[in-house]
This record gives sequence, C-alpha cells and structure tokens, in this order.
Amino acid sequence: MISLKRQLLVAIGSVIVLVSLLSAAISYRSGVIEASELFDAKLAHSARVLMGLVDEALAGDSPTSPAQPLVIDVWKGHNPVEGEAPDHARGHPYETKLAFQVWDDSGHLRLRSSSAPEQALATATAGFSRIRIDGRRWRVFSVRSPHGLWFHSGELNAIRNEVARDIAFGTLLPLLLMLPVLLVMVWLILRIAFRSLERVNQELAQRAVDQLTPIEIEQAPQEIAGTVAAVNRLMARLSQALNHERRFTADAAHELRTPLAALKVHADN
Repeated sequence: MISLKRQLLVAIGSVIVLVSLLSAAISYRSGVIEASELFDAKLAHSARVLMGLVDEALAGDSPTSPAQPLVIDVWKGHNPVEGEAPDHARGHPYETKLAFQVWDDSGHLRLRSSSAPEQALATATAGFSRIRIDGRRWRVFSVRSPHGLWFHSGELNAIRNEVARDIAFGTLLPLLLMLPVLLVMVWLILRIAFRSLERVNQELAQRAVDQLTPIEIEQAPQEIAGTVAAVNRLMARLSQALNHERRFTADAAHELRTPLAALKVHADN
C-alpha cells in the first residue's frame, strides 16, 4: 500500500536537496569568482604602491651590474610560525605568497622580492596576464611607470585557488549544515499535519460493527472532508437499511405468531 506521507516526505526532501545543492554550487562558484576579483585588486594595488615608493629612486639610479638585481626579503623576521595564530606584528601566512619584480626598458631586472623567480613574470604589456614558470602558473599584474620601468606583481595560481576555495567553502558551510535541519523540520511538519488523519483512521478502526454514528468532520482535515462526508452518508444508509430489516423481521414474526398459535390449539384438541 502506498503511503501518502512517505511520498510527500520523499518528494519534498528531494526538492530541498536538489535546490540546496544547486544553490550551494552557485554560491561556491560566486565565492570563487569574488575571491579572485579581490586577489586581482590586491595585485594591482601592490604593484601601484611599489611603483609609488621606488619608481623615482630606481629611475635615478643607473644599474652598474644589471645581472645582479636588488633582492628584497620584505617578510624577513616577520613570517608567522606555521600553526600559530597570526597577530598584527607577524602578519598573515598568505602575505608571503605575493611576489614582485621591477624591469627597465633594456630588459634588465632591477628589483625583485625574494619570493619572485628570476625569470620575468610578464611581458611588457600592461594589465593582467598568466604565465607558467618552472611548472607553476602565476597570475600577474603589470604597470609601466612614468620613468619607463615595468612593475610586475604576481601570485601563484595554486595559492589563489586554495584561498578562494577556503573563502567559498566558508560561505557554503552554513547552507550545508542547514540541509539536515530542513529535512528534519519537513518530517516533523508532515507528522503533525497527518496526525488528524491518523485520528480519523483510529476512530474507524476502533468502531464496533453496529456503531453507525457519523464521524465528526471537524476532526478530519479539509482534504479528506469529502471522503468523510461520503462515509457518513454510507453509514446513514446502512443504518436506515438495518432499521428496515428489523421492522420487517418484527412484522413477519408477528404475522407468523397468530397462525402458529391456532395450529397449536388444533393440535392440542
């Protein structure tokens, strides 16, 4: 026998799961895209800040040994210990993943961070670009200063994707945690909604054979009120038929009682 409550629970639960998974996928994708946009903004901002700080100094200093660029370890002594919560003095672990380079128009590397490779992060083209160096992909922003120097700020794609996934998953986690709560709430709502129907079924199951009084429609849900009314009409017709049968039996017994009495008298005589 098909259970209506089970059908509703499976149907509503399936819809909730599908919609939640679709929403989760869209939210995750949107979170990754938004995080990538923020990282791109950080790259552009870093390149422009570096240009504003060292552009004039590097332009006025002619390189005497272009093969030996100035290497700067910006984060020396400030790298947070792995597994330790960062503070304002130590900074953030992801901070050290950023790399930058400064090239002149002659193709000489003038300045780079210790986290940057010696190979050029980008060509002499302004804007965002991607490049593969030693098997690793970089996302790079390039800008040309008024003094003709090229400033490149880059970040490893693997680091960007990892952080973007962490951010997207952080927005996705509450939705996933709410999914079982929604399913439990749907189950409870259906159980409460079918309680009145179960009362009607219980009343019918406990009735005696000769109990043909109508079922109280106020106790029945609106969806089965028509069915309950039809059952009440059926029981009313059954009650009427039984009453007719009882009267017929009584009348027949009365009619038979007089001739039987006469025959008994004759038999006695």
